[in-house]
Amino acid sequence: MVHAWLFVALAVIAEIAAALGLRYSNGFTRPVPTLAALAAFGTAFYLISLALVDLPVSIAYPISATPAVPPSSRSRRISGKASASRWWWRGSSS
Repeated sequence: MVHAWLFVALAVIAEIAAALGLRYSNGFTRPVPTLAALAAFGTAFYLISLALVDLPVSIAYPISATPAVPPSSRSRRISGKASASRWWWRGSSS
């Protein structure tokens, strides 16, 4: 059971890396960030599949998928490319 939570934690890290990789891939026109994002997504899915051996989907998947949204949104705010009204908790779609 402990290994399953470790897999979920690693899947969260991979999911965050993938979300940030997509941000820097510029619409899949830059090969290195694109390949990094695809590899990170593959890693995240593999790790979550290992976690699902011991954990139910209703617990493991929401935990692994949710953290990827805020960091990628925060990178836009920090870089100055998004206004304060587009914070992720306000339901921004971009």
